[in-house]
Amino acid sequence: MSSQLLYGGTTDQRLPHIDGLKFLGVFWFLMTTNFTYSDHVEDDEALHATIHERLCRRSYVAIQLFIVMSGFISHYGYNGRDFSNMAVTKKYFINRFLSILACYYASVFVSHCVKSYAQCQTFWCGHKKVNEWLAVFAILTLTQSWFGRHYAFWRNTKAFILSTVAFSWVTYPFMKSPLQRLSDKALKISLIVVPIFALIPVTITLIVKGGMLQGNDWYWFYLFPLSRFPDFVFGVLLSELFIRGNDKPVVLPKLADAAALFIMIIIMSVPFAGRESVFDSLMIFLPMPLVGLVLYGTSCDPTGSLLGRFCSLEVCKRLGEFSFEVYMWSDAVQRIVVLIEFGAEENVKGLYLTPWYLLLMLIMLYPFSYAWYRYVDAPLRNYVYTSIPRGTGASPTKDDPTVDEKEMVKVEAGNSYKAPAVPESS
Repeated sequence: MSSQLLYGGTTDQRLPHIDGLKFLGVFWFLMTTNFTYSDHVEDDEALHATIHERLCRRSYVAIQLFIVMSGFISHYGYNGRDFSNMAVTKKYFINRFLSILACYYASVFVSHCVKSYAQCQTFWCGHKKVNEWLAVFAILTLTQSWFGRHYAFWRNTKAFILSTVAFSWVTYPFMKSPLQRLSDKALKISLIVVPIFALIPVTITLIVKGGMLQGNDWYWFYLFPLSRFPDFVFGVLLSELFIRGNDKPVVLPKLADAAALFIMIIIMSVPFAGRESVFDSLMIFLPMPLVGLVLYGTSCDPTGSLLGRFCSLEVCKRLGEFSFEVYMWSDAVQRIVVLIEFGAEENVKGLYLTPWYLLLMLIMLYPFSYAWYRYVDAPLRNYVYTSIPRGTGASPTKDDPTVDEKEMVKVEAGNSYKAPAVPESS
């Protein structure tokens, strides 16, 4: 196995653009879900949706970016860990989940309070399609996405993504070793097979349903942990290919830019006929190879890609540091601003913010999210790190980092991801 991991030829690679990519993905999802219309459009107006409306209504593509990136970075950061050591596995789970639970629980609680007040001016307001006690259990155990759309979006509509990828995080220590034993040829074949495999269930369902998903079918494919598992596996496979350091054509960064542009062209050019249509059903999984090319190509050489250079800007990296907090708190802050703009009665109807109030939401959201990151999540994470005994392989240091998208310690190069060393041959 070659040790040449970086365009500069070192096994100690940092990826300066990853935080910037997270910032772009969260900002796109944030803007489009707060400046659009209902998910379900039942009249002919959908066929004449503007380019902007198509971009808004297809913001669900950003979720695939998050999940693929999660798999990529998880494997990239934990590549050197030996999960056959139970101490390492234990510390992995502590790091992985404890680092996100404070923000997760707090944002769900505040969203619950604001929504209950908006709907019925009380602390607790029921939902006719949800068993409240089951919903609370699902929230506490990060399992709400296993129970369908109404449970997944209960109280904090953004929190479902953690429930969706939690299953993948749990399975990662067990899939890591078998994936690393794949030959180069088998690895590349797997990168072709996994996206196809992900499309099979939704394609069969579309055929059986006569070309249009019904009811909540679309959301089962969109958020059910097993249906999104291939996205995570694809990210892990892509990371393994990257770590092996095989020849990387110099054209890859340019292809990454082209892939990102092509995704946006598809999203904005194809008429919108509702998310249950053939195109929008397939688009849950269809962009996976293009998303992978964006991530892989920009990682090979961030300086050779326009997107990579933009995401490597200091402002993008800094905003990306607390993108998780921005994403989680956006639901609560949006509900507060909608309450200010429209009042409690209108808030029930799910109206979206007008531009000036959207600006107000951003002004409130980003400083608060940074404060939470700076004074709550970061100290908690540092406490977890420093409490882990050395010698377990799970304590991130300058020389032996254990990092992923939410588990990173500041090292000499700042907030850039660092890969573990790879042997000269294997």
